[in-house]
Amino acid sequence: MSDSVDLWGTDFEADDILPPITIMKEQAALLGRKTKFVVVADIETENVGKEIVHHFSLIARALDNYKYFLFRLKHEIDIYPVTVYWPPRSYEAKDEEEFTKLLGEILSSENTTKIIRSMLAQSKAAG
Repeated sequence: MSDSVDLWGTDFEADDILPPITIMKEQAALLGRKTKFVVVADIETENVGKEIVHHFSLIARALDNYKYFLFRLKHEIDIYPVTVYWPPRSYEAKDEEEFTKLLGEILSSENTTKIIRSMLAQSKAAG
């Protein structure tokens, strides 16, 4: 038996890019800590054709795991650009910097803050 020949042409290393899922997971963890885990974030990922789709939701555990869909994003295997659907509009982020800025706008928006505060108040009442 002969030695195997490597036809791949290179050694593989991950690109030095922070994928959106990593950024979203970091923010999800921060939300849990900020609300003492009364409201947490959940990210569900699915493959749709050539695209990877992430759904970002807020969950109030004390309200029978009430789930509020906040936004979703999709991208192809190249990671960027991403398309973010934040109802009622969609946005495009061409790179990590644009995505981080857009995510900050979503998470710190008046509407998101209102939803989280409402979930906290109702969770306290249910508690």
